[in-house]
Amino acid sequence: MKFLFVGQGYPQVEGTTSGSGVGTYVYEICQGLLARGHSCDVIVWQEGPGSPPSRQNIEGVTVHLLTHSYWPIIEKLAPESREVSTLRHLVQRLNADQAYDWIEIQSEEGIAIGCQKDFPQQVILRVHTTLAQMIQFKQIPIGWRERYRLHRERRSFTIARWVVTHSHAHAESLRKDYQIQGEIYVVPHGIGIPTSYSLSKAIPTKKPTVLIIGTADLRKGIDRVRPVMEAFAQTGEEVCFRVITSNPQKTARLLSADQGWPRGIEVQIDSGLSPEEMEWAYRSADVVFHPARYESFGLTCIEPARYGTPLVATNVGIVPDLLTGELTRYIVDGDRPNECAKALENAIADREKLGTLLRARYEAEFTRDRMIDNYLSILHSFASR
Repeated sequence: MKFLFVGQGYPQVEGTTSGSGVGTYVYEICQGLLARGHSCDVIVWQEGPGSPPSRQNIEGVTVHLLTHSYWPIIEKLAPESREVSTLRHLVQRLNADQAYDWIEIQSEEGIAIGCQKDFPQQVILRVHTTLAQMIQFKQIPIGWRERYRLHRERRSFTIARWVVTHSHAHAESLRKDYQIQGEIYVVPHGIGIPTSYSLSKAIPTKKPTVLIIGTADLRKGIDRVRPVMEAFAQTGEEVCFRVITSNPQKTARLLSADQGWPRGIEVQIDSGLSPEEMEWAYRSADVVFHPARYESFGLTCIEPARYGTPLVATNVGIVPDLLTGELTRYIVDGDRPNECAKALENAIADREKLGTLLRARYEAEFTRDRMIDNYLSILHSFASR
């Protein structure tokens, strides 16, 4: 079969700056489909300076770059109207050349409406974060522009024939926010199995290491980490908190670095790590701490599971689906630092057992092959209707 995916980004694409999470999903599903003999094209939004080529080939996937452009006068009445039109025309042209079996478009404030009208039998609406969720979480004042975007997003859900998301909790949220009457299909994101992994620490350290990965964004909860450090300091245990972020300066401010660190606590703030360095970060950590307030999915929760590194996380995104059974005791309230510190301490002490349990959850539900199996299964059910 031939697939077209439309999303925010794709790894290794020149001329784009977004897509660390969404881009990883598209990459993984394309590579999985290619391995099964299918064909994949991708459309991503071009960002940043310069004029990169309109098409790139990356590991067997043809990636088309779509420029953000505007009609200044019409934009005042219909935000992103040019993007809706530009995407529609590009998909029409590509489909005329390729005759795609399926066209999956990330739900982005109703940007898929034109394509849904043109190809109602082919378009799958993939839902990550919605505008309604962001308005609610960030308490954004609703002006006419937000009302227009919400209307377009709701309209997109109304006309969508196939809606797919990544967790049962997110599906329930969509039904509540948008009164979706039809079925919402759940296909959890998956990532490829590493060639090898080890439950023993890859890089010896004098202190246990707590790894935290996230942007300096209220949603990621980095500001919750400082109280957890202080709770650790009260126990007298020496711990290294390693934070990997895209904005070290802002992250340092959120951690109140200017006040110095609590006694016995070492802090490392890193950015710009290569994929190989990220892999070593996961392997060498004693535990990964995920203090987020909101998460659409939470790829950084699946990644430690891939390497058998324990996870302590708040109840967001995929966490309740991942931390099941004996692992549920490591779901914490991020606003209770003593509870978080105790869970991290227990995870460090029982690293090997917890790592084995988490790795088993990953292999059962969150591998790339598992995602492809689930995805092709629902497509088969779509085609039979």
